[in-house]
Amino acid sequence: MTDDHTNRAVNPHETATPPPSTFDAQWGPRAYSEAEFAAAIERSDVLSESELTQFFTCAGGRTRVADILLRSRLNAGVPVADTDPDRIDAQLPPALTPVVDGVSRESAALFLLTLFAWTSRITSVAVDLVHAAYVAAEVTDTANATAEDLTSFLIDEGLLTISTGPDEVFAVPALIRMLVRRNTAIDPRLAGKNPREALGAAAADTFGRQRADERSGLVEVVDVAVETRNWHILERAWARRSVNVFLDASTAVEAYLSVPEDVLATNPILTLARSAARRIDSTRLRLRTDDGPTLLAATDFDSIVVPELHGLLREEAALPLSADEVAVVTTLEARTHRLNRENRLALEILKAGRDRLRHLGLSHPGPTLMLQSELNLEHGRNLIVAGRFPEAMSMLQRVVQFAEIYTPNSPHPLLPGLVETALAGMGHGHGSEMDRNLDRAREAASRFGMEALPDEHTALCIELMRSLDRLDLAAAEQIVSALDTA
Repeated sequence: MTDDHTNRAVNPHETATPPPSTFDAQWGPRAYSEAEFAAAIERSDVLSESELTQFFTCAGGRTRVADILLRSRLNAGVPVADTDPDRIDAQLPPALTPVVDGVSRESAALFLLTLFAWTSRITSVAVDLVHAAYVAAEVTDTANATAEDLTSFLIDEGLLTISTGPDEVFAVPALIRMLVRRNTAIDPRLAGKNPREALGAAAADTFGRQRADERSGLVEVVDVAVETRNWHILERAWARRSVNVFLDASTAVEAYLSVPEDVLATNPILTLARSAARRIDSTRLRLRTDDGPTLLAATDFDSIVVPELHGLLREEAALPLSADEVAVVTTLEARTHRLNRENRLALEILKAGRDRLRHLGLSHPGPTLMLQSELNLEHGRNLIVAGRFPEAMSMLQRVVQFAEIYTPNSPHPLLPGLVETALAGMGHGHGSEMDRNLDRAREAASRFGMEALPDEHTALCIELMRSLDRLDLAAAEQIVSALDTA
């Protein structure tokens, strides 16, 4: 009997070496060990053991990338262990920059890798964000390749590595990350959006779907906005959260300070946000602490004025402003007049701003609840100055109600709303209600980790007046001492 296995003709396609992948052709074959990596690099003999490890890790084992970079450094006389990102980027030639071209599984994987590369840290939230961006980009379906499938594929290729950090899930090798972030043009047959647009859309959608008081994932959203220079995301963050964003995202101060001047020139909301970031950054330097509640309590956001926005509401009535922008401009201009003791002008501006909001009507979305609440807060302050205490209390109670319903776990605008309501109650002669509002403010501040209220001076003045009303001179003396400290 003849053995089929010994007599069967050999199929050349079964024994031939598979063609190199797009990644292999672009960045060289992947070495799976440092020894294999060293054997494939032309001048690996000049590398110390630690330098070899560094090159192996940063290149993701891709020999062509490491070989070219090493050769460039030797030719330029740069130390092989140099870690300056600008010099590294300059030494990686354009030939190493991948091109997302054509409709294929590998092109789709490269698109997904670019999305990962644009996140600063690949946490579990960032993974969800990247996968959402992949869907938002409307990538052409290639062999039923989902974002999850392609993530596994990238891991198999060594282009996405398992991170050993406590918070990060994956990491993109540093040199590969630099190269894929150069991608700006995407084959329109592959995707409807480029990576930056896709991440911006996913971040905006994620932010829009969050509850007003939910903080998880905000750091990643803010970081993506900065990395992709999608400043609209930061604008929405401020419109929905205002100064709370400095508690919600630890990187928010740097994010708003990084907004370019040309963007600020046409955006009142980001102009205000950047001014607030400067104010809290100054407090951070003065107190030498990064503790969010401490910084928020010690920073006087309510005295921020932005002169460059003054007059936009009336002098440039034809200027197209959104409802959010009208609310911000009105609040800031009214505040400027109030601080200058021009209360009549402040109330006129508030009326003009509300008239303009009504004029926008149903044809435009109204201001966010946060910006509307801040407008009400400023209006209430001006009504107090004018001695119109019943109106002020009614206006300020709206602020407190908004905060209790929509942002109960955030200090702003709950704390200033309660303090200002107590001040209006003092003017209106409602002593017991005034005490109740201050007690609620202090209890809430303690719950937020604050040792003092954001407007501690005003709160102490109110408590001083109440102690004098009760002829409690000992308490009044203690409060005077506290005022000196405040």
